Amino acid sequence: MDESIIGRVEIFYGVKPAPLCKALGDCPIEEAEPGQTLLHPGMRSPHHMYVVLEGEVAIHFDGPDEPPSRFARPGDTVGELSTLLDTPPNATVKCQRPAQLLRIDQDVLHRVTNQFPLISRNLVGRVSSWLKMNTAQLVAREHRLIEQEKRLRAVVDSTVNGILIIETDGQVSAYNNGAQRIFGFAADEVVGQSVEFLLPSPPFTNFDDYFRALKPDHLALGEGLVCSAVRKDGVRILTELLASEVRYQDNRFLTLVVNDITRRFEAERAEQRLRDAMSRYVPDAFLALLGKTNIIDVRPGDGVVREMTVLFSDIRDFTAFSETRSPQEVFEFINDYLDAVEPEVTSTGGVVDKYIGDAIMALFPQQADDAVAAALGMIKALSRFNARRARNGEPEVRTGYGVNTGTLMLGAVGNRERMDGTVIGDAVNLAARLEGMTKLYKAPLLISHDAMLAMRKPEARRIRFVDVVAPKGRSMPAFVYEVYDHESAELRALKDETRPLLERAIALHHLGAHQQALNLLGPCLACSGDEDPVAQIYRQRAMDARREAMPADWDAGWRDEMATGLTEIDARHQALFAEAQRLRALFLGSSEHDDLFGATGTFEDMAHDCFLAEELLMRQNGNVGLDEHKARHDAFRRDLSNVRREIVTRVRDPAYLYLRLKVLAYDWFANHIHHWDQPMGRRLA
Repeated sequence: MDESIIGRVEIFYGVKPAPLCKALGDCPIEEAEPGQTLLHPGMRSPHHMYVVLEGEVAIHFDGPDEPPSRFARPGDTVGELSTLLDTPPNATVKCQRPAQLLRIDQDVLHRVTNQFPLISRNLVGRVSSWLKMNTAQLVAREHRLIEQEKRLRAVVDSTVNGILIIETDGQVSAYNNGAQRIFGFAADEVVGQSVEFLLPSPPFTNFDDYFRALKPDHLALGEGLVCSAVRKDGVRILTELLASEVRYQDNRFLTLVVNDITRRFEAERAEQRLRDAMSRYVPDAFLALLGKTNIIDVRPGDGVVREMTVLFSDIRDFTAFSETRSPQEVFEFINDYLDAVEPEVTSTGGVVDKYIGDAIMALFPQQADDAVAAALGMIKALSRFNARRARNGEPEVRTGYGVNTGTLMLGAVGNRERMDGTVIGDAVNLAARLEGMTKLYKAPLLISHDAMLAMRKPEARRIRFVDVVAPKGRSMPAFVYEVYDHESAELRALKDETRPLLERAIALHHLGAHQQALNLLGPCLACSGDEDPVAQIYRQRAMDARREAMPADWDAGWRDEMATGLTEIDARHQALFAEAQRLRALFLGSSEHDDLFGATGTFEDMAHDCFLAEELLMRQNGNVGLDEHKARHDAFRRDLSNVRREIVTRVRDPAYLYLRLKVLAYDWFANHIHHWDQPMGRRLA
């Protein structure tokens, strides 16, 4: 034990170090690591003190997590008064740096104070100094607490929010100026009253049960609790509360922070009414497709390009119907009709884009199956609508539905004064054309080939091929199909039975084999009689040998005017047309789908090689137009793959499959050569 350090210890002043060190010889020397707690106020009684021999310890009077109040270094002591007086320490003592500490237990301290009276005198002086210092600290702390309380009261009273303290019995024990401004009552009118006096609504109407139900560990009751209240002047207001349970020693009480949200609520309700009104003209679902959440964010020219399915619906003979009724009756009828059928659109994921008089145009951004389901649902809803009209002696309403899938432009058109949401694209035009064709075929629901391909489960529907048409403005003919799930069980069975014969007859008619078509239509009509207008129409067409909606040179092959001026490309084109002609005999003379699949594979390889040759030429000459040209090649590959996939399913007749291939092979190539390959040839010449 270092006598020089012992001699510097304040409580040992005047005592000779040698005998003192001998008296303390049995006291242990302990090693302490940084952060180690040596003494703390939670100790009932430490029963020992420390003399710092090496290192440094920190003394925290304001709490262990607060900065140290002072440090003890070699020669300083800690814990001597609490050891002498047998009381808990009044501070937390932690090791600051690695330290050596002489530990003096309580019995040893008593013995050396008896042995060396000077130590007793020094300790009495330390106690006196400690009491003076502690008293001064207590007085200063009390002044600080009083000042802090005043400042806290000023903050509480000046806040715009109301603050209430509720005791466990439900009585208000504190009530700030903000609460006075909100409720209109003075503090002396509220303090001592039940909280129900201010907030006469749950949960405060049953406060006892509510407070007892709180779990012991439940500290925050949350925010956003909305309660109605009545001000002193009788005006009803709406308040939003933040409620927290506070525990102090053995006491529990509830603090309520109150905010008057009456004006905000009225403003939000007015805004919501405005949004609801606007959504009747521009649905929220339409805004979502534009990537907008609010109509005020939409600007003229905003738009997106995406693939969607379009459903077009119209009432038959509506003009004649409206001519015999007053405008008021017409509007009432249209609204009743739309109320009956429009829910079928929204319930299947569709968005009504617009009402065009008695017509409906709806968009389906997810699946083509949704649009078909919506149309079938609308047909059933119309049946119920007609049953109600029949009971009132009113005539039946008939409608048509056209469904097509394709790429379209969805956006806002107009100017700053007037805007409208709309969709633009060939997909919309074809859907409207299909709806118009339902009158001819007396089939309520017609869909395009693109819509059928886009369906995830076309096999779940009853679908049959009815026509191939060349819509105005389109370079490629469009295949048209009837969906007949809505028909009676008897008629569905008839159409199921005759579908293979009818589809082959229609394909042969379009391929120019009219007599063969008539030979097949006879059995179809014998089976269905007057129940199948499509079969009757094609019998008349075949008899008249009309090739409706097909080019006059449908069976033509390669022609000199198709030349591009590029020898290799022209040779490949001629070979492709010759291969397409060779496929005709195979498809019309064979029913083996495996043979057809292999033959179309050869055609696919030839087309692929032709496309690669064209793309290589463009790359070698500056890539002019390459991206758009290649995109059309990719579209052809995709369409040809779809034809081959139909061959694999073995569902469709070979004549129908050849018609699909012929339209793709001849019409696509003829159009592609004229609009893309010949301009390419002129650039590269």
